[in-house]
Amino acid sequence: MELESKYELLTPQFFADPYPTFQRLRAEDPVYWDPRLRMWFLVRYDDILSVSRDLRFTAERADHFGIHADSNVRDKLEVSSRFLSRF
Repeated sequence: MELESKYELLTPQFFADPYPTFQRLRAEDPVYWDPRLRMWFLVRYDDILSVSRDLRFTAERADHFGIHADSNVRDKLEVSSRFLSRF
């Protein structure tokens, strides 16, 4: 059985214009678990800031998401990981 996601977060349409989806997430599901991607999404600044400064969370676990990504995506993920590891 394939798990259904409430939001289409991997479609070309999302990547072309993610802002309507983010606006909907902020309004309806600011802390969202995606069952297909098996990961949490936080879309409000205060939530992201709180989690990024909380030592109970680590950016190291996220490193595996970019292993098979295109090189330009891996570069962006590396920048994010460096930023999060400073806290």
